[in-house]
Amino acid sequence: LLELYDNMIDELQDLDGGEGGLPGAGLKVLDISYNVIRDMTPVSLCPNLTELYIAQNKIKSISGLRHLKNLRKIDLGANRIRVMEEEELSGLENLEELWLGKNKIEKIAGLSKV
Repeated sequence: LLELYDNMIDELQDLDGGEGGLPGAGLKVLDISYNVIRDMTPVSLCPNLTELYIAQNKIKSISGLRHLKNLRKIDLGANRIRVMEEEELSGLENLEELWLGKNKIEKIAGLSKV
């Protein structure tokens, strides 16, 4: 569990661990809500995540999720997402909860594969 909610984080760094390996590999729950993050792609370096809370940031597009097969919960509420692309959600076979409220979404694709 890593909780970093309600800070001023603008970028996800060091999830690859550099020379020391992947610190993100051991994470099962990551809460980075209420920050100012614009790019969520680095969450792809956390292959064992079961829960991801990244609400209330500045994210415009969903990215970095397609290979996170263990994800059960994702909270992307209150961001700036307008379009949900099919390829980012298609590999999430264990997904049980997807929260997307307060985004002003205009186009949804890929929900049939979840």
